[in-house]
Amino acid sequence: MKAQIKDNYQITVATFDKYAKQYQDKYLEFTPYTQTYDCLLSYLTADSRLLDISCGPGSISRYLIAKEPKLTVFSIDLAPQMIALAKQNVPSGHFELMDCRHLHKLIDRNMPPFDLIACGFALPYLSQTDLVAFFAHLRALIAPQGIVYLSTMEGEDSRSGLQTGSTGDSVYVHYHQYDFIEQQLEANGFQIQDVKRQPF
Repeated sequence: MKAQIKDNYQITVATFDKYAKQYQDKYLEFTPYTQTYDCLLSYLTADSRLLDISCGPGSISRYLIAKEPKLTVFSIDLAPQMIALAKQNVPSGHFELMDCRHLHKLIDRNMPPFDLIACGFALPYLSQTDLVAFFAHLRALIAPQGIVYLSTMEGEDSRSGLQTGSTGDSVYVHYHQYDFIEQQLEANGFQIQDVKRQPF
């Protein structure tokens, strides 16, 4: 029987899983990223609940819990090695292996709403179709006065595709324009508080 061909999501997750430690070494305390987390601190209290989507090695959770130690952290990622690193970096957090396309599973569990939802660079690995459902799920998971933090890469959808590095490992990158993300957020009742752009 012919082996099933991996889809683009499987290829991408396998690469992140394989290079989880290298990713952590480069980005865990990456200043251009961490300085964008500071704007979230004024919204946090000791009772705040954080949902960290596609948490990677726990960079966002680690930074925020250092500032607010009583923060309740619930994190998901689809790469087992990323989850293993995140558990080390945020020992008090709760971590689950979960696809961010399946946030309905959290909704089905009737979890208390989250005061902060953080999603660091998962959007470039989701198609436009998946993002439409993703933003609807965020609406169902966030508290009435909650805050959502998103980081992504802007670009024309025509640039999307499989990108292969020097090692031969690949990730599939979906480029989204700001207007599309803005439309999806507003369609789900979110108001954009702040936008920061950084050239790379």
